[in-house]
Amino acid sequence: MGLFQKIFKKTDLASIDSENLYRSLMKQSRLPVFFGEGKVPDSYDGRIEFLTLHMSIVMAALIKHEEQGKRLSQALFDVMVDDFDTALREEGLTDSGVKRRIKPMIALFYTRLKDYSENFSAAESLKSALTRGAIGKAETLFVIDLATYSVSFADSLEKTDLGSIAKTKFSYPEFK
Repeated sequence: MGLFQKIFKKTDLASIDSENLYRSLMKQSRLPVFFGEGKVPDSYDGRIEFLTLHMSIVMAALIKHEEQGKRLSQALFDVMVDDFDTALREEGLTDSGVKRRIKPMIALFYTRLKDYSENFSAAESLKSALTRGAIGKAETLFVIDLATYSVSFADSLEKTDLGSIAKTKFSYPEFK
């Protein structure tokens, strides 16, 4: 969201909730337990993969909560795009540079979102989807554990009401 939009926009609960939810997902996706030897390199690609995975799990859960869930899911996506935009600008890119770089990032996000959300029902099918990106370079046991973690997280959000998801009143599963 641009500076003028932040200053002049009415307070929208979906925007506030989505920013808090995004920060929680960002924090979780950057846990050191996901990165290192035999795991995923702590790199730009690795961090994007984990953020995308966590966003996908939450967005899949939100979509099931009809209109309000879809609205929060869109607001969450918008916060992510704004964060990408800010990060690219901090790298010194101009408007045209940001536009050129952000399009492939969003395309990759949608590809992963589709891949992951179609496979949250079983760890074995999700394992295959996880191997298509930076996560696929990790050891097999790590990918299996990550698939189990992801399915567990998706299952727990399945049982969580929209208000609790919006207010980040849910727990992340423990990851070995």
